[in-house]
Amino acid sequence: MTAPLPSTPPEGISHLLRVNWEARDRVELALPTEAELWALARVTASTVAARHDFDYEAIEDLRLAIDELCTSCAAGAGPLSRLRLCFESDDETLRVECVVDHIDETADSDGTDDLPEGTTAGLLSEMILAELVDAHEIGPVRSGVRRGYLEKRRTATGS
Repeated sequence: MTAPLPSTPPEGISHLLRVNWEARDRVELALPTEAELWALARVTASTVAARHDFDYEAIEDLRLAIDELCTSCAAGAGPLSRLRLCFESDDETLRVECVVDHIDETADSDGTDDLPEGTTAGLLSEMILAELVDAHEIGPVRSGVRRGYLEKRRTATGS
């Protein structure tokens, strides 16, 4: 059983993780675009999903999908870029929105050197996300910002 959230944020952590204390099923996380820090996003997704009784397999799928979402949205990110994630959930669905700013629109972020001929990083990402989540989209860079989202529905337990 999950302990209830306090009615106000604990002192001293509001700059690390922002929880909308009125709508308790919304968590926001902002990070540099360095891949080593995306573990925080995976842990956050796992925690939010576990609070809503997602099963183990769905949580593991989410952890992998979060990496793919972050990787796809951060393609072309520069040293000033920030990755912002918003986790919103109810008893049936977890939705994660990702926004990365200061994207270099001229950078070669294709990342296809090690992929089979004819395969693009975007296509590979699309295939991975399609297997892991129920809905997703990675948008194009617009004015130096890329947005994406994913949704994972909770499977019925015991079926």
